[in-house]
Amino acid sequence: MNAVRTLQRRMRTAGKLFGQFVSTCKSQGIAGGAKFAGGKVRALVKERAAGDRTPGAVISAKFDEANGVDTTGLISMSALSVDSPNFLYATVYKASDPDRFAEAMRALPIRHQDYAFVDLGSGKGLALLLASHFPFRKVVGVEFARELHQVAESNIRKYHAPARQCEDVSSVCGDAAEFEFPAGPLVIYFYHPFEEALMQRVAQRINAVYESNPRPIVVTYFQPVLRRLWADLPCLTPMLDAPSQPRGEHMVAGYSVFATPEALQAGGWQRNRVASSES
Repeated sequence: MNAVRTLQRRMRTAGKLFGQFVSTCKSQGIAGGAKFAGGKVRALVKERAAGDRTPGAVISAKFDEANGVDTTGLISMSALSVDSPNFLYATVYKASDPDRFAEAMRALPIRHQDYAFVDLGSGKGLALLLASHFPFRKVVGVEFARELHQVAESNIRKYHAPARQCEDVSSVCGDAAEFEFPAGPLVIYFYHPFEEALMQRVAQRINAVYESNPRPIVVTYFQPVLRRLWADLPCLTPMLDAPSQPRGEHMVAGYSVFATPEALQAGGWQRNRVASSES
């Protein structure tokens, strides 16, 4: 029975990918279809090659065991239910490195209690649980794969660590490009969840949100493959580039931080433009 279900799931996935390939060819031509197919192949290769052997995955697994939650795994979006055409531009899900995440949040010269934390592409919700260790006004994740969102909701219900300082934690099943951001100051977090076409839309959305209501906004972008896109956004100033770090046989992702003028005025920011190996 399990073998039959696995085969059925793979057939549905293959049918979905073929349909998306045909749709992309119709809208973007053969070149666009080839680019889409190449991106999916690269994602699959990365998924099979990386497995769960990275240091972050090991730490996340220990975190899961200690807290009775499920945040680990390396999951291709092609295997999940996503009711959005932006599925085409999703990358592989992987959990944030807990130690590096904490480092990044501590590095922000902000009053955390003034800010809402928003994770776009929040997956199983590990970053939401880790963000609750800081006294944010609220913590919310946005995930368009229903299966991952449901796991995140379960994790949030189960998580009662003594380190938790924020109780207003939630996951929303929706499209990051259409998300209605909370009022007030924001820390917006990414672990490179999108390819360029969707990331560009999300960046423009954030810029529009800022222009309609200027306020402190801090963007923290892990594995900043598309750093230039955020550096070029009119409302943001690059403030920090933390490079990837070796840990054993692997590299732990670096991150970049950007801030609006209001965030810079409110905090004691010092610009640290360290060259990132990710950019």
